[in-house]
Amino acid sequence: MANILVTGGTGRLGRALMPRLVAAGHEVRALVRRPDAVLPAGVETVSGDLGAASLGQPLASAAFEGVEHVIHLASGATDGQIEGVDLAGTSGLLDAVRAAGGAHVLYLSIVGIEQVAFPLYRAKVEIEAMLATSGLPWTSLRTTQFHELLWDVFDRPPPTPFLARGMRYQPVGCAEVATFVVDLLTQPPANGVIEMGGPEILESSELASIFAEVTGRPEPALRPAPTSTATLDALVTPNHREGRQTWRAFLEAQRGAGTL
Repeated sequence: MANILVTGGTGRLGRALMPRLVAAGHEVRALVRRPDAVLPAGVETVSGDLGAASLGQPLASAAFEGVEHVIHLASGATDGQIEGVDLAGTSGLLDAVRAAGGAHVLYLSIVGIEQVAFPLYRAKVEIEAMLATSGLPWTSLRTTQFHELLWDVFDRPPPTPFLARGMRYQPVGCAEVATFVVDLLTQPPANGVIEMGGPEILESSELASIFAEVTGRPEPALRPAPTSTATLDALVTPNHREGRQTWRAFLEAQRGAGTL
């Protein structure tokens, strides 16, 4: 079993991942900004602020001593802190890992980052380049969109459509990604990119239709189609269907849990 440090442990995937790491017998630390962060039983808290790296405050290498794997999930995208957390923060993270003697860095990325002009996707391209030149063993796990993300998008009140008409998606569940990550730790570092996706590829209109059918809500609105048809398949990875839970099954599970 290994000593593991997780960044972004309080996020969507981190909450699914850390209990699985503990259950697998790993020693798990979570790098957190807030001392009141709620973490699963068996997870050690270590203090560290990735966003402070852009202000010239380095991470303490002591937090990484004895660590064999760093699972880097943290992002400042939802807070508008991509430059500070994702870019400067990752650079500071890699400095701290090297100062502590080196560890395998497993980074969470997204399928299609070179083909979509979102700021977060551009940052992830830069971060993968950082990893490749870091001198550290590394793996970038690119996944397709989470079921939970699409649920959040469709659960927003109108009239703010997010998904574009005609785009194809291959949603995958956080729990399945978490299990995939745990399994990756039993393998040597890829020193490159690995992709993982869900079991089915659906157009945005199909996602919206299934959402309406299962939830009994109006069908969510969609944005106009992209001007370039080349981007319609940017977010899918047809040769990687490791996930098993379909979009409909995910929604039905939410209904069964009373969250609809």
